[in-house]
Amino acid sequence: MGNASCENRDMRCAADVGRMAELGRFDVQFDVYGSAVLEQDGRIYYRATGKEEKLYDYMLQKRLEEQYFTPIVRQSRRTKVPAGMKEQLGQEMKYALLRQLKEDYEDSGYFVLMQPFFQVAANDEAMSILERYQEQIDGHFDDTELQLFLGAAWMAYEEKVLSGASYKHLLRWHNAVRQQMADDPVAADNLERTFYGFVYRRPDGGSVCVMDAQRMMVVRRRQEKLLQGLLVGPIIRKDYWFQHSQQLGEIRKSYQQWLLQGQNDDYFHMLRAIRCAKGRIEYAALQSIKAQLMDNERAIQAVSYYQALWNCRENDSGI
Repeated sequence: MGNASCENRDMRCAADVGRMAELGRFDVQFDVYGSAVLEQDGRIYYRATGKEEKLYDYMLQKRLEEQYFTPIVRQSRRTKVPAGMKEQLGQEMKYALLRQLKEDYEDSGYFVLMQPFFQVAANDEAMSILERYQEQIDGHFDDTELQLFLGAAWMAYEEKVLSGASYKHLLRWHNAVRQQMADDPVAADNLERTFYGFVYRRPDGGSVCVMDAQRMMVVRRRQEKLLQGLLVGPIIRKDYWFQHSQQLGEIRKSYQQWLLQGQNDDYFHMLRAIRCAKGRIEYAALQSIKAQLMDNERAIQAVSYYQALWNCRENDSGI
């Protein structure tokens, strides 16, 4: 009887907690994410969503269509939610973020000032570097090498030292090799975990790993390091299958070793060569844009993001 009574009490407590949650007695965390883009029809479009990764993937897809989104902005709010009001409060937060984005980017003149730079065509200064790497790994059918290759090609494309046509040419080769690997066996077990990560180089030349099972956490950390002016590798992933959660510590160590072996000295030598390729945009020109944005912090950060991304440095000359 004692056990049955305890079990019933636990069930009542769980039900009470559920009812309290339904009535809005507990705080709920709301996170919304937004970005803006000037599309080819000349109109500015704003997007806000509760799904950061979905927005990020959409932005990557549109980047191949020469659309330049502002960096993702996150707004958070923790509040009690009355019954039936969760969806409405989420929508209110999205609209508030959209209004803020309009003020930051449209009212400040950000897109008018940046559009000429967005329209600058990339050169193909990095193509020969990537072709040499392609020749080195051709015929290996190695997942790690293919991730590193495509990651370097994407970085060159974003830096405007690889044209869209050349990137798509390299992507077709990559996809063809992947197709030949489609029937490779994949190990499986009870549990699965995917890790994402990249390596960056400190000013003293040391290598630092950034890794996490949450992809967007790694994306945000990479952007931070990029804005600090550091040389960063692309994000690469690896899937692990295992039997017990106690194995995660060893799996983390294994992933870190794999990351460091892939993004090693030779790889960073290639990334540095891509980074040093002659860009098309002048550093000073973007500095002057910041001065015209009237201390609008978010708009200035967006310019800083592209300044860090494109192959333009303080002593360069370009457009």
